[in-house]
Amino acid sequence: MPELPEKRLQTYIEQMLKLQHEHRHGPLRVEELERLAAELGLSQAEQDFIDQKFEDYLYRGKGFLRHRNPEAALAELKQAVLIKPLHRDALYYLAEAFYQKSLTSGRNSNREEARHYAERCLQSDARHEEALRLLNRLYQKPSRFWQKGIFGED
Repeated sequence: MPELPEKRLQTYIEQMLKLQHEHRHGPLRVEELERLAAELGLSQAEQDFIDQKFEDYLYRGKGFLRHRNPEAALAELKQAVLIKPLHRDALYYLAEAFYQKSLTSGRNSNREEARHYAERCLQSDARHEEALRLLNRLYQKPSRFWQKGIFGED
């Protein structure tokens, strides 16, 4: 009996994470992702299912960003990037979610994550204008207003 699509998606993500872990010196390449799909023997229907799951995660993540909910956006966009780690828009929106979270939390680690994903986006597409703008904002020193938090508390 063939595996259910969700199970195949989980197997794909696990193998993707393993490949990323082994590939520490730089981002994955398209050829490596295609080879992984071939090694797993994914059918066209399974690839379509994975693509649809990716689109769903990306759509929800973008929606949460529009409604200024970076926590929910992060949960969705992290899943999207797990499925397609080279997708420029998924990388950009994940960077934007970390940036939005840094504005409310004031945590430097969120700014660093935002910078990391914006740079990965630019590795995928050097002309991605939004990622360039985001990196410029990230390289500027945070304002005192945001360092203190929205309501003035530390």
